[in-house]
Amino acid sequence: PICFPVTIHCPRIAGGAARKLWEHKTWITGDVDVFFKDWEQFRQWQAEFCKALTVQVEDHYSKVSGAEKLNEIVEIWCEKPLNRKKPQDKFYVKHESENAITYNMPGVPPLAGVSLQMIKCRWASNLQGVWDTFDFFNCEFATDGHTILASNEAEQSSLTKTLVLKDPSNTRNLALRTLKYHLYGFESSKETLL
Repeated sequence: PICFPVTIHCPRIAGGAARKLWEHKTWITGDVDVFFKDWEQFRQWQAEFCKALTVQVEDHYSKVSGAEKLNEIVEIWCEKPLNRKKPQDKFYVKHESENAITYNMPGVPPLAGVSLQMIKCRWASNLQGVWDTFDFFNCEFATDGHTILASNEAEQSSLTKTLVLKDPSNTRNLALRTLKYHLYGFESSKETLL
């Protein structure tokens, strides 16, 4: 059992990516949700991440000849007008919503295929505060990169592959969220279906 509150000193990956680590599955596919204790921590982490991403993109281009660079740019700009992309979009695409800043990184090894979501609307000074915002118990996993933590309910949900709704009054996006987890191999509990 976990003794709460587990204070958030550094950003935490929480939810499905942390669950995949717990289950010894490939975690760098799909969404990776990063949670922060406050705006300052979010801002600092985002700045460091952007510096590292810039180095990664520059490193890729330094290994490519001038002709190859030109060819990549021409290929991108010669697409149909509705599908035009900027050259850097081949490596990452940034999208900002009320909930998060998301980086989709199709061409940034080793994160190719990852959608890194920096959650900016749910600050929490401890892990229970993060988990309290989740709709299903199977989401209550988190890691700081060294240790993976799970609530007792999350561990049970992972073992039985049973999807249990935490708060029956929280039905926002319930049908889509339930379908998502069915695709991951979870079965709904009776309470979730009612």
